[in-house]
Amino acid sequence: MGRTQRALAVVAILLALAAVAVRWWRRPQIGRVQRGWTVASRKGCFTCHGPGGIRGMADPGHGLDEIPPFAGGLITMYARSEGEIREWILDGGARRISGTKAGKFFLERQPIKMPAYRGHLKSEEVDRLVDYINWLRQHPY
Repeated sequence: MGRTQRALAVVAILLALAAVAVRWWRRPQIGRVQRGWTVASRKGCFTCHGPGGIRGMADPGHGLDEIPPFAGGLITMYARSEGEIREWILDGGARRISGTKAGKFFLERQPIKMPAYRGHLKSEEVDRLVDYINWLRQHPY
């Protein structure tokens, strides 16, 4: 192996190490909100709650005409607190709503129901989803 080949091999190794280091360094820098977006994207939340969670898809037949987006509007009626956001994610509904006669009537007639993700999401994933939803509420489109 000649001197030029050794130098090229060293440069290639250093570039590979630099690429790995940059990738490792950037990963922890991703914020909680961005990780929440990633979880929502990977778990299919945007299928119903719309692109980025900002515009719910049509849900005719239950009276409100759309699945609530994450930001503003109907979501604030469905989930008033962080705890209720967690209930919706984990159980597919909030006790405050499902525990009333009117709430049960309303929820039972929804053509598209919110699935329960308890047992399907890690607690960190739920935390990041809540972070993302709260961020959207504070920064409406």
